[in-house]
Amino acid sequence: MPPQKPMIEELDTTGNVSADDSSSTEKKDIKEEVQSIYHRIFAERGPNKRKIKVRKIEEMPLELNGPDSDSEYQDSHDSTDTDDATIVSSELQNINSESDDAEKEEDESLSVSDTEDQSQRIKDWLTSWKVNDPGVCCICLDSATTEDNVLVYCDNDECEVVTHQECYGIIDLPGAHDPWYCDRCLAKPSECVSCCLCPNKNGAFRRLSRGADSGGWVHVVCALWMPGMWIGDNELISDITVEHVQQNNWRKSCCVCSSGLRDEGAVVHCDAGGCKNWLHVTCAQSLSLLEVVEDDPNMADPYFIYCPQHGSHAGEDPRLNAWERWYRKRDEFLLNARKKEGLARTRRVNVEDDIGMTLRELFEDRYCDYRERREQRIAQTRRRVAEGAAIVNGIKDQIVKNEQALVEISSKVESGEQERQALLAYIEEITPCLHILTKAMLRTD
Repeated sequence: MPPQKPMIEELDTTGNVSADDSSSTEKKDIKEEVQSIYHRIFAERGPNKRKIKVRKIEEMPLELNGPDSDSEYQDSHDSTDTDDATIVSSELQNINSESDDAEKEEDESLSVSDTEDQSQRIKDWLTSWKVNDPGVCCICLDSATTEDNVLVYCDNDECEVVTHQECYGIIDLPGAHDPWYCDRCLAKPSECVSCCLCPNKNGAFRRLSRGADSGGWVHVVCALWMPGMWIGDNELISDITVEHVQQNNWRKSCCVCSSGLRDEGAVVHCDAGGCKNWLHVTCAQSLSLLEVVEDDPNMADPYFIYCPQHGSHAGEDPRLNAWERWYRKRDEFLLNARKKEGLARTRRVNVEDDIGMTLRELFEDRYCDYRERREQRIAQTRRRVAEGAAIVNGIKDQIVKNEQALVEISSKVESGEQERQALLAYIEEITPCLHILTKAMLRTD
């Protein structure tokens, strides 16, 4: 195998092979070097990781979505553990079949000339997807609007945020032709926006208070429904802190989401009497299990969260809500588009006139995979930090309670000591009288 340095010298500044040094022998050497680098990147893994069987480059697609991805946020429980295992699978099959039918209309692979057209097709599909939204708020799942509380759409073509003004704390509406973006889309591209309470990546986010230890983000729906969450400004839905979430809401398994995610973040207990199930707020929302009693104004707490087994679905299995199905169609389409693009890039490895550009694309794909795994680690770390902050705050609250109890006990001890001293003084006073009485009784006998 030729050394790497000559290979680098033969590539011009644009990443293409120089015309002056493009002999067939040198191109073959470069191609072999690219294949070797490609195999080392995608086949050689760490000592504790399973080895991947190396195939010919023409046959090897680029897997852009790793096994740790949570794009399919569904229940994978065994039927012997819970009766909730069938609630999501049929919904996802319907979504996937719809997306597959749309994809079959396109070519199975992309050539070099089709790459530019692919980006336009994706843009057109997203435009159509955005127009065909279900018309419900992603926070309250209600479609009703008023003049003072309309639905506002994020103008990012790929964003799924549709929210009422009041639900997201939008005071001033943008003009008819002015763009509006949610907080997640306004964040820096390098920033990892992830909820500190659940692993779900979609929905309306708000940044936690600057004084929050985790320094992260939270779903608005999680902030509204998680017991112990504090929203300092209810009008703007801001100044949110997570430190007061109770310790018993952490380190429990969600009964809805997949096995790799069920232990992430904080969960809430099913409000059905005697039920032992716990679940993430966003998992409950995805199946319309967040219920509000509106016909009893005297009820102190009309908000209830149920597991799939106890939700009010008229005896039927719970279904994914309309907004959830809508954004999952987008996720499925984009995943298929990325897979096609990855296949096209691996095929272009063998196009001799495009070796330099393809090599750069391979490293770009590898970096995207690294960045995705990095964001997952950051999200998990932030949830651990939020959990730690809640535990520390719980310990502090317990210390305060213990100190108050200690003061009360000390006060009682002091009062008891005073009563004891008074009793001793009283005994000393009546002792002579008791002696006289005793002598008198003895003489009488």
